[in-house]
Amino acid sequence: MQWRRLIVLGEILAVAVVVGGIGLATKSVTEAMRERRTPPGWSIIRPPRDVCTLAVDGNQIWAGGKDGITLIDRRTRRVLTAPRDAASLRYVMALLRTRDDLMWIAHAAGITRARSDSWIQHDTAGGAPLRGCRCLLEDAAGTLWSGTEDGLFRFDGAGWQSVRVPPLADGLSIDTMLEDRDRTLWIGSASPVNGGLFRFATGTWHAFPDRAQLPHPAVNAIAQDLDGTIWIGTGYLNQGAAAWYDGCVWRALRAADGLAGQKVRSIYIDPQRRILFGFEYDGMTVCENGAFRHYDAGDGLAGKEVRAVVQDQDGVYWLATNNGINRIEKL
Repeated sequence: MQWRRLIVLGEILAVAVVVGGIGLATKSVTEAMRERRTPPGWSIIRPPRDVCTLAVDGNQIWAGGKDGITLIDRRTRRVLTAPRDAASLRYVMALLRTRDDLMWIAHAAGITRARSDSWIQHDTAGGAPLRGCRCLLEDAAGTLWSGTEDGLFRFDGAGWQSVRVPPLADGLSIDTMLEDRDRTLWIGSASPVNGGLFRFATGTWHAFPDRAQLPHPAVNAIAQDLDGTIWIGTGYLNQGAAAWYDGCVWRALRAADGLAGQKVRSIYIDPQRRILFGFEYDGMTVCENGAFRHYDAGDGLAGKEVRAVVQDQDGVYWLATNNGINRIEKL
């Protein structure tokens, strides 16, 4: 009887392996078909797959995500050998290249600053915010800011100091930051209940605007148009919208107005004033002169979730998605 059980178990395992293999093969074929349908000038780069953040560093694109750091030659699209020090980094959430040619990396174990000849890990001895850094910002004065699960921190050149934001409830994360052209600092919290948008003006932090004026309390992205308009992306699960502030009033831009989805994950505004809205579940919408174009996996996007967008020196767009990177020469 024992040997019969072993035979049956072996048959079950064999079927599972075959089914799993068919599933992987089907996924590979589907991805290959999608890549063949990409528009001219579009390409998909995998690995990496799960990508959260991108940064341009000369002729290289740095990509960060669940599996750490990936370096890509921005012209040839070839994946490069990452520095040895990058091998231990995981869950990279933010990348920032500062004016002094340092690359700052926010990851699961804290914050690392990297130069070609040295990598320095910021740890608790230096007061670094180890818990979940979400975003990094260098302001016009060269000060470095970090938004984390525990709030806002500022680097004074020697260590990280906590910065209290009174309107922000204690214990809430800071998920996105922007310094506008008037040097006003904006921060957003993506908490679905107590999140919001906050700005530092005239020496004081303000919740701005009242949460009731936002399409959703969770703020995931902040950007500024060339005319000074502030754009925010909001949402949680299948709710949310974009909103903009023209200096006088707030207005919302929703799926009913032309967006592809509801939860806005990222916003990028290019020099031609095209606005690229990335969504959690619905790909990307490009708004140009009041017209909307939508892109999803069937149109050439690597993944349905567009988490970040950057442009390199040649104007090429790079999109970080949940299933790889898009390189787009022309929209």
